[in-house]
Amino acid sequence: MKTLRLISVLMFGLIMALPMILHAGAALMQSGQDLPAENRNLAALPPARLLLSEPRNYTAQVSEYLEDHFGGRRPMIRTANQLKLKINGRTTRVVSGTKYPWLFLSSPETTTLFTGINARALKDIKAWNQEHDNLRQFFQDQNIQFVSAAIPVKSRIYPEYVPRAMGVFAPENLSDLAFDIDPEDALRAAKSDGQVFHKTDTHWTRFGAKIAYGAIMTEIAPGWQNTIRSELAVREESFAGDLVALSGVSDDDHNEISTDITFPRFPGVKRNILEKDNPVFNTVAFEKPDGDRTLVIIGDSFSGAIAPFFLSDFDRVIRIHHQFGNFDPDEVLSFDPDIILLAPAGRYRFKSLEARL
Repeated sequence: MKTLRLISVLMFGLIMALPMILHAGAALMQSGQDLPAENRNLAALPPARLLLSEPRNYTAQVSEYLEDHFGGRRPMIRTANQLKLKINGRTTRVVSGTKYPWLFLSSPETTTLFTGINARALKDIKAWNQEHDNLRQFFQDQNIQFVSAAIPVKSRIYPEYVPRAMGVFAPENLSDLAFDIDPEDALRAAKSDGQVFHKTDTHWTRFGAKIAYGAIMTEIAPGWQNTIRSELAVREESFAGDLVALSGVSDDDHNEISTDITFPRFPGVKRNILEKDNPVFNTVAFEKPDGDRTLVIIGDSFSGAIAPFFLSDFDRVIRIHHQFGNFDPDEVLSFDPDIILLAPAGRYRFKSLEARL
């Protein structure tokens, strides 16, 4: 009888302690390569000094921390997302394509761009167009050429792999938006020559970036001739893009074999980073040893893949993040640009352009 009681007490204690054991194990074994369980910042453990100065606040923050980091939380969320993809074909922000391993972002903005402009979006578009024209006038008053390019969303380039859950595709170009250049048709036409967007990522491939670069340069410089030669090179490696991380599934379930071209090489080019408080907003500069013909791209992560191609035509290429409309025009002017290219990712087309003019 005593033995049975002892076993019962030990089992009860183990069950009660199991969450803390799992939590400690997860904290010790957590890897920097582990995929995020969800697309948000999890609560951080509050500093111990807060316990003395604000005990109630400290207790509340500890509670939030434990809720976000309890043992087994990540694998449970990952398993739930895997089931959602397999059963429903989608998670909160990602939908599974009709062919493995295609994944697509299904935010309200990307869905609107795929299915066509609706009445609710027209108000945002009107505000964007007005601010776009104000920005153009501001830079033209400084005697600087200003052009804008509409970076398409992947679903508009590969609608054949988009599931019905995203809605009905509207193939006509979105002419209501005030952009000078739309490389969408060029990208769609180039699909037979190579993959222009990654299957498991929101971004275009280097081959897709090159196609868009050609479409942009054709508008910037009439009569322009492409002098860049890049061969398609098959890289036999597993690639799991940002949509895999965003969906919360593991890269073992969704990966692709990357087939892409190499970046063009220009002797003596230096890559410098001007750091900001938020690393996402860092300014990146590609500079040749000589010359001062400068292109400034006001863009985002898509610009990282397209910027090196412009070194065939410019001596300096500067990528300044649009910061969702809150970039500083004075920083743009500080590089003494010859041409300014506004090129936000498709899903940011409805974000305000309230630059500090």
